[in-house]
Formats: sequence, structure tokens, C-alpha cells
Amino acid sequence: MKKNICFFVILIITSLLLEGCCSSCRFRRTHSLALESTTWRLCRIAGENIQPFEESFVIVMENGNIHGTALCNKIIGTYTLEGSAILFSNVASTKMLCPNDDGLEARFLEKLSQVTHYDVDYRNLMFLSKGAITMVFEAVNK
Repeated sequence: MKKNICFFVILIITSLLLEGCCSSCRFRRTHSLALESTTWRLCRIAGENIQPFEESFVIVMENGNIHGTALCNKIIGTYTLEGSAILFSNVASTKMLCPNDDGLEARFLEKLSQVTHYDVDYRNLMFLSKGAITMVFEAVNK
């Protein structure tokens, strides 16, 4: 009898905790920022956290156009959306020599060309390729 009571108490507590988690997830989802017209700064690439300079690795997407800054070079291009699928094309960048570039800018441009899907969760934008998250951006407060 004691076992049954303990089991039900644990079950009730677990249910309440899960409901609390799920309701906060629903709240976050319904209050996510828009993909377009939001300024996004890269914070993670290929599983590696990065600390970009203030104006580096920032993108804005509007009306099928992407523009922004990689490490020190400007980038422009186009994209198409179909549901959560996204395809970048005609992405070009200036070719200045960036100080302190350890290859991150090249990896950023390479990963951008491989993106197939996206997801926006609250203040985070995730780019995916083959089902795996390749880049994570955070919204910039402006």
C-alpha cells in the first residue's frame, strides 16, 4: 500500500513538472522573433561556441535577400523559403584580409552554403543541414 501511494505521489509530481516545462515551451514558441527583419549574431558554429566581435558574423534577412558581415567582410545573397526549408544562393562577400582570422570566416560561409532548414526558438535562430544544427544565432538588441 505504501509503495502504491509513493508511486502515485511521484507520478503526480512528475506530471506537474512536465506540464510546467511544456507550458513554458509553448510560451516561448508563441513569442519567438521573426526570421526576417531581425538582426542575428552568430554564437555557435559546428558545435563550437564563438565570441564574435561586436559587428562580426551578423546577418539580416528581408524579402528574399540576406546581408551582413562575416568576420570583417560584407556578405550579400538571396534565399528562398518553403515552410522551414531555406536555400541560400548567390552568396558573395568582399575579400579583405581579416586580422585574427583562424579560418572561421571561411567555415561560416561554407556552413551557410550547406543550410537546408531553419528554426527560430524565442531569441535563437538555428540553421540545420542534413537534420543537424550547424549554426546558432542570437537576436541582437538594437
